[in-house]
Amino acid sequence: HGSLAQLRCERCGIVVRDLEHVEPDAAVACGGCAAPRLRPDVVWFGEVPREMPRVERAIRAASHFAAIGTSGQVWPVAGWLALARACGAATLVQALEEPENLLPGDEFRAGRAADVVPAIVEELLRAG
Repeated sequence: HGSLAQLRCERCGIVVRDLEHVEPDAAVACGGCAAPRLRPDVVWFGEVPREMPRVERAIRAASHFAAIGTSGQVWPVAGWLALARACGAATLVQALEEPENLLPGDEFRAGRAADVVPAIVEELLRAG
């Protein structure tokens, strides 16, 4: 969903790495177009993720789809599991608890992402 270590201009789209301006009341102007305030380069709740058509094309072409750390309740991202499943991808969901959008055939791995994901990556690399 982005990176808090980067700032993005909503006017011109420039993205800059910035770990120094972390005070929410201290605005940083855009060096590209001089807009008065850059924002963190993240997708907040209620915002539509950027690059949705590109993401959906990638899901439609994927042989495997992993949803990491999802509740399965935040849309439109919650719908990506169903899209991957409908397109024939092997689906894996990792979260603290089983999300409501999980169906038979979806693989589920419970736990903290920091603890579980490295093992998932190793398994996928070994399977090649």
